[in-house]
Amino acid sequence: MSEKRRKAEKAGRRGEALAAIAYRLRGYTILETRFKTKVGEIDLIARKKNVIVFIEVKHRATIDAGVYSVTNAQSRRIDGAANLFMAKMRALDHCERRNDIVITGATRWPHIIKDAWR
Repeated sequence: MSEKRRKAEKAGRRGEALAAIAYRLRGYTILETRFKTKVGEIDLIARKKNVIVFIEVKHRATIDAGVYSVTNAQSRRIDGAANLFMAKMRALDHCERRNDIVITGATRWPHIIKDAWR
């Protein structure tokens, strides 16, 4: 792995940790981190009451760069992984689902975009 890739990986993990803290401070429980399936990976999965949130974390220089870095193909992969998670966790069938994007690096504290796509 190149030095540049190693630094990006470290920044991404730090961003995921900050995002998890931000959600915990808002009353969410983190159910999974780096949930991996054959169709894709979800950075964080959180729950608050009857809402399950599938969270994509992006470490970018600007908020716009973070938002636009989540492509349609990536959002479909996340949705596919979310479907597999929900199939595995039948006890959560009654919960609403939401997809958030969290951008780190652009501001001192993670910037959360709730319900980024449907």
